[in-house]
Amino acid sequence: MKPRLVLIVNPAAGARKTVDADVKKVKNIFQEIFSVRVHKTTRWRNATHYARKHVADGDVVVAAGGDGTLNEVLNGVIDKKDIRLGVLGFGTTNVFAQELGIPKDLEAAARVILRQKTQLFDVGKANDRFFILWCGVGIDAHVIGKVEPWLKKILGPTAFVLTGFIETFSYTPQKLRVRFDGGEIKEGYFAIVSNTKLYGGRLLFPDARFDDGLFNVVLVYKKDVLTFLMNYFRVSNDSKPQWQDAGVFAAKRIEISAEVPVATQVDGELYATTPVNISMHRRKIPIFVP
Repeated sequence: MKPRLVLIVNPAAGARKTVDADVKKVKNIFQEIFSVRVHKTTRWRNATHYARKHVADGDVVVAAGGDGTLNEVLNGVIDKKDIRLGVLGFGTTNVFAQELGIPKDLEAAARVILRQKTQLFDVGKANDRFFILWCGVGIDAHVIGKVEPWLKKILGPTAFVLTGFIETFSYTPQKLRVRFDGGEIKEGYFAIVSNTKLYGGRLLFPDARFDDGLFNVVLVYKKDVLTFLMNYFRVSNDSKPQWQDAGVFAAKRIEISAEVPVATQVDGELYATTPVNISMHRRKIPIFVP
């Protein structure tokens, strides 16, 4: 009897016009060794519902969408036993797939899963929400909440950059109090707690690893527009960031609070507001890698 693979597809991810054909293509590949079931999402957080309802202990589950879809599936299977997780990049942003070197070509990406090589990955948890990439508190979460879906479909990742420039000049940063591992407290106006090297496709933490049990954190100390913009342009795609008026830290547990509620995002999706308590869950889930 073939092992079971549950393919959870977000048809609205990205601007794909060939979703049905793409799903059929990868399903045929998976059927070489798996018994395949396909579920297509119809609304926000639908992928979490499908993952909880249709994925059983011991299954392979594949998230076909963007980073947000991956996050939803992750939260649906995190407590199941002997799950293995695969990724197909259908979305507007596929930072996780990019970081792992998973091919953009869907057939090649599907065959990564067929090879069945896995690695155990650390997972973060922000209050009650798990994440695989990052948790951002401040302007990035605010921008994510302002990006229009139609603009995202037309421009892809550029929609976030454009909206970010517009919002930077009207956004009012609030002071954050950030506590590291129950001890040292720092104050700033924008924080990124990361499990990855890349942030929005840019190289943020060159030394970060998915399995070292540590978050990498950057905290911007000043709230003026120039500081935000200077730090954005100092983060490139291929060199170590040159931060200005910011600190970089490593920790397993981070508590972030503010006098005024501040927007929070996880894995590129608007989540909640402060306070947010972030914890590390080491080597929590096996994921297929090239």
